[in-house]
Amino acid sequence: MVEVGGKNVDLDSQAEPACGQGSYGHAGGDLRPVPVGKLGSYGSALAELGLTYPQYLTMLVLWESSEPLAVGDIGVRLHLDSGTLTPLLKRLEDLGLATRARDRADERRVLISLTSRGREMRMQAANVPLRVFQRYGIDVETARGLIQDLTKIVDSLQRGA
Repeated sequence: MVEVGGKNVDLDSQAEPACGQGSYGHAGGDLRPVPVGKLGSYGSALAELGLTYPQYLTMLVLWESSEPLAVGDIGVRLHLDSGTLTPLLKRLEDLGLATRARDRADERRVLISLTSRGREMRMQAANVPLRVFQRYGIDVETARGLIQDLTKIVDSLQRGA
């Protein structure tokens, strides 16, 4: 168990991906872009799921929530604007992984929900972080330490410390 962004993340568990708010299971506590040269690390694991890296990050956000999420809320978590996020969400809908619907309480908001196929994919994606760690020869204990250190650095930078 490692604490990331104030949440405990179980890196040993392969049954459930580490997808708590602020503790996304990809490889860190924050959903920021990975350098393009490193996307290949995720490529083979994500190709099996039929997802791109941005789609995978979006699915991580959706998996952590038991309720539909507004496009704007997803954008905040992914550090993306709605113009970038909308085509990505449409593609997830086309893949049968998510649905988009207007919020009945506020027609300006579009809510994103997982389909049963999207929920089922969570188990298939549970080993993606472990596979990436293994590709670089990083054991779980080392990954825990790196995640903790990187999270502290990101938090300090965001506070301006």
